[in-house]
Amino acid sequence: MFEGIILNILKGSEGMSYTDIAAGIKEEMDMNSIEFTGSVEWYTVCVKQHLESTGFIESLMQNGRKIHRLR
Repeated sequence: MFEGIILNILKGSEGMSYTDIAAGIKEEMDMNSIEFTGSVEWYTVCVKQHLESTGFIESLMQNGRKIHRLR
């Protein structure tokens, strides 16, 4: 679930911060009435790191901010 949401969020952007990604996930879950009892932030970090390690997304510094984008 988180993987698909992150990829969809990043699909329409040139890059986003971790904070923006987590906020986008919360917004997507609220809009689709998805109940999640865990920590959205914790799962976002884990799934984001998995997507980086498998080559789906990359991290880079832009204007002093770490951003994440699709490869």
